[in-house]
Amino acid sequence: MRVGGGRTAGARNQLRYLNALKGPQGQAVAYERQASCCPFKTRRGVADNTGMLDVYTVTWEGKATPVTLYLNMYRGGKLMAPIGFTGAR
Repeated sequence: MRVGGGRTAGARNQLRYLNALKGPQGQAVAYERQASCCPFKTRRGVADNTGMLDVYTVTWEGKATPVTLYLNMYRGGKLMAPIGFTGAR
């Protein structure tokens, strides 16, 4: 999911995006950042024009297993809720 806008704005936008996600019936979600992975080339990268995806696990009450989301904070784009989620307006 592209939630970017550069390093500082991108990190802030990731949190705004995650805070707007809801479960399938509008449940509040809980999320935890797990790691960064999957290096790729981008002009907005910190070192050597390389960016990383941020990995979050997301769950909600009644969800037996967490969902893993990979977020790209380096590029913006149309925001959409992943399959199985809804979103706040």
